[in-house]
Amino acid sequence: MVVELAGGNDGLNTLVPGDGRYRDARPTVAVPEADLVALEGEDRYGLHPALAGLAPRWETGQLAALQGVGFADQSRSHFVATDVWRAGGALPFTRSWLGRWLDATAGEVPEPLRAVALGTDSRVLAADSLSTVVTSPAAFRLSAPAGPVTDPDALIAAFAATSAPVSRDPLLAAAQAVIPATLEGVDVLARATGGVDPTQAVDPTPATTLLETAARLIALDVGTQVVVVGLEGYDTHANQPERHRTLLADLAGGLTAFLAAMADQGRADDVLVVTTTEFGRRVAENASTGTDHGNGNTAFAIGPMVRGGIRGDLDLADLVDGDTRSEIDPRSLYANALDWLGAPTEEILGGNPDRYDLLRT
Repeated sequence: MVVELAGGNDGLNTLVPGDGRYRDARPTVAVPEADLVALEGEDRYGLHPALAGLAPRWETGQLAALQGVGFADQSRSHFVATDVWRAGGALPFTRSWLGRWLDATAGEVPEPLRAVALGTDSRVLAADSLSTVVTSPAAFRLSAPAGPVTDPDALIAAFAATSAPVSRDPLLAAAQAVIPATLEGVDVLARATGGVDPTQAVDPTPATTLLETAARLIALDVGTQVVVVGLEGYDTHANQPERHRTLLADLAGGLTAFLAAMADQGRADDVLVVTTTEFGRRVAENASTGTDHGNGNTAFAIGPMVRGGIRGDLDLADLVDGDTRSEIDPRSLYANALDWLGAPTEEILGGNPDRYDLLRT
C-alpha cells in the first residue's frame, strides 16, 4: 500500500532531528523536545508525539525511515513535483511508476480491482491497463434520479445492457468495455465502505476512514494487489503545530488500525506500507507559524517484512538555499515496493537503484 501525504509533509517535524540548528531555525513550530517519542537505539531523532502509535513497530523492527528523500533539483510546484514523484522522475508524464507496473504485469483478462486508489486522482495509476480510482469511496455509486417512478435496479440493469452488442465505433466500443468493470467496482466498494451513507461523505476523507476501507477491500479477496490512499492537508504554510498534530494523529491511528486488520485477516506478512509526499518543507519557519515548500524529506516503510531503522541522515549544517539536501532517490523506495510485488523492477524504473537493505529476504 502507498500512502500519499498530499501537500508536502513536514518531515523535520515528523522524524525530528536532535541537532540544535533545528530549534534555532524554528523557534515557534519546533516540536518540544520533552514531547518527542524516543526511538530505542536511536539518539539522532525522535518521533512526533502524534505518531506514538507507530512506536511499537519501531521496537519490533518493523518501521524504517528514509531521510533526505527527493529528486535532485525538483520543483516546488505541487503539480509538477507530484507528477515527478508519480512518474518516478520521468517527465513528460505519461504513466505513473505504478501504472507501468500494471502494464508490465497485465494478464489477458482486465482486472480493474488489481490496483485501487482511494481519496486521490487517476494520475497516480495512469496506465494503459484498467484500474479503479475513487476520489470519495462513500460517494462512489450509481445514482438513480429521485422519485417514486424510478426503479434503481431496473436502471442499473438497463445501463449494464448497453455494454452489448459491441459497437463498431472504436470509441463507443471502448466505453462499452468498461461498463461491466464499473458495475463490479461500484458493488465491491459499496461492501468495502461498510454501508456508509454517501450523503455523509467528507472531503477530504480522514485517514482512518480511507484505511479502514482499504482493509475491508483486501478482506473481500477480489484480487487487489496495490492500494493507494491519498491524504490531503499537508501543505502547512500557517498555524502548523496544531494542524500537523491532527494530521499525524489521524495517520498513525489509521495505519495502526489497518495493520491490525491485516493481522486479523492472517495477511500481516503479505503487506508492505510506504509513504510518499511531493516535497519537504524549508528548514526555517515562516512568519505565519508554518513552513514553506522545501526539498529533502522523510519517507516511511512499515510492515513485518521491513528491516527497521533509519537510512540516510540530514545535515542541517549543509543546506541548499535553505533546504535539506535530497540524498536518497525516491526510486529506491519504489524499487523495494516493486520487488515486493515480484515485478520486473529494473524495466519499470529504467535502472537499478540502491535498495538500502530495506526488506527482509
